[in-house]
Amino acid sequence: MDAAADFSRYGTAYKSDDGQFSYQINARLQYDAVRFDDGRLNNRTSFESQDGSYFRRGYVTFNSKWGQWSARFENDFAIGIELKAVREFWISHPLAGGDILFGQHKPFRGLEELASSNELSLMERPSFATAALGANAARQFQPGVFWRRPLSKSLLLQLSVYNADHGLGQSVGPGVGTANRLSWIPVNTPEQLVYFGGSIGYDHFSKDAAPGVRSVNYAGRSSAGGNVVGPSQRIVEVGGDAGQFFTGLEAAVGVGALHLQSEVVLTSNEDARGPGRDDQVLSYYGQASYFLTGERKEYQSSKARFGTPHAFRHGWGAVELTARYDSIENLDRRAGAGSGTCLANAAVAVVGAECQTHSYTVGANYYVNPLIRVMFNLVNGFDEVADDHTQSYNLRMQIAF
Repeated sequence: MDAAADFSRYGTAYKSDDGQFSYQINARLQYDAVRFDDGRLNNRTSFESQDGSYFRRGYVTFNSKWGQWSARFENDFAIGIELKAVREFWISHPLAGGDILFGQHKPFRGLEELASSNELSLMERPSFATAALGANAARQFQPGVFWRRPLSKSLLLQLSVYNADHGLGQSVGPGVGTANRLSWIPVNTPEQLVYFGGSIGYDHFSKDAAPGVRSVNYAGRSSAGGNVVGPSQRIVEVGGDAGQFFTGLEAAVGVGALHLQSEVVLTSNEDARGPGRDDQVLSYYGQASYFLTGERKEYQSSKARFGTPHAFRHGWGAVELTARYDSIENLDRRAGAGSGTCLANAAVAVVGAECQTHSYTVGANYYVNPLIRVMFNLVNGFDEVADDHTQSYNLRMQIAF
């Protein structure tokens, strides 16, 4: 792997005279504030408004390269100085026309899931697809073996095998998982792009490390430390000594400053309601981004993902408008009483309601320069089970270099 290709161009760097050894240090700091609209809450939800501000992320990343060997260590100081705060931690080397990584990395689960938090168009990833896959704080980065190989200039294959239970510093058990992705960008010109992709995988969780209930924050996300939370619905329960099969489809179209993107994820959760009674969970989103100042999102071919522009047309920065519709539904449950009903975080459930939540988000980003960005998101979330409609106002100051 050419580690230099993955580095931000603004980090602190060193390269030896013979070019054999190099390293670079990068950092990102994201400080968030959230305000929930109490007037939209109702007495069916058990949520109590918890407005506040907090450090969402505080990464320091160390990249190094010696000859054909590369390595990365990344810690999130917003969580702390402890093993579970480690994000990426791996070494890599070229293999069979691609690159193989050993250590902790993100499994290849989807387009927006693999996007860098520095370069998201909205403050959070599509939370419902993340919840369906269980790619939360404990399982977003996992130890294993990862391999990616370009099959052509427009086609990239990514394969991964990892510990399915949890990442470093968590209650790691002998679970095993695989996530694999194929990405194709047949059109990628300065004015147009067309992208398609798909992923497929299976996680089998060990008996003693049951991942448990997976919740969806439908009107605001929790902080890294969990001190600011939003209303949620528990969409599915995954047991130990069972598995989860998932498949996803990805698509994106770009025309000038306009970027449209969508993903659909279907998961089958084994024995979620007892032996032989699986839960099917469907999640999808549609997302749009438009640069008023004329820039366009950049395709990062080595990782098959999209990022923000690093060159602006105006000296005072760039302005981006964003929007997303996000939805998730447990296809095998309804609200009510009994083992086949929703696992809702609701004081009172609407009997017979679909186990579904959805949200609308609109936002604006101001790029002061390639290092500093200010983000604003307005989220409208709705939970069918609790018949709850909650709105939140979210603000972020981001510095990344």
